[in-house]
Amino acid sequence: MISHLQYKYCSTVLIYVQALLRKYNMIRNYNFVILKYDINKLMSCLPNLESLHNPYGIVKHHVDNDNLNRMNDVLNLPLTIRHAGLFKLPPKSVGIIHTDFNIINPQYWHATALNIGFGDVSKTYMSWYKQVDPSKTIYDYGHNKDGTPIIQPEDAIKIERINVTTPHIIRISDWHSIDNDSPIDTGYILTLRFDTKYTYDDLVSLLIGPA
Repeated sequence: MISHLQYKYCSTVLIYVQALLRKYNMIRNYNFVILKYDINKLMSCLPNLESLHNPYGIVKHHVDNDNLNRMNDVLNLPLTIRHAGLFKLPPKSVGIIHTDFNIINPQYWHATALNIGFGDVSKTYMSWYKQVDPSKTIYDYGHNKDGTPIIQPEDAIKIERINVTTPHIIRISDWHSIDNDSPIDTGYILTLRFDTKYTYDDLVSLLIGPA
């Protein structure tokens, strides 16, 4: 296990490198960010993780308003969290490739988010894709009935992949998915959404600083 000073040093170097990459438009879909918070207090805003169950794979839990308010206090970010969702990724689970666009209510569309991984996420990832044939897009009017655009793996070319062991600002307006490669461990991702007026670059400036 690395020490706090080693983590701080590595994080500082990584953010400096990212700033250079952003300056030359070499980072497309994510940026690493340092967050300071009490993990136990953050966990107290979430349900009992063992109670989340889906026999078909990944579980998504929406954080209620009371716990959302507490989460805002715990994380103390420079902008207010408007929505939070918790993903539970069982071993070898694979998420659908989609964009977070709401066909029915486009005013609720979020183009960017902040993701925080916890638990054993050493093999839990988020990936982005390029679509091969736009005519093959499927619109999912299932559980949320919001017309989420999705594509099949055979219609997608993976262009980026990151491990979720560290918090990241991410683009969710591009094709993306989450998955857990571990054969034994369960991973968790807390995804935070903010006012839709904030762009990806706004979040980078507020949470990391200008390039």
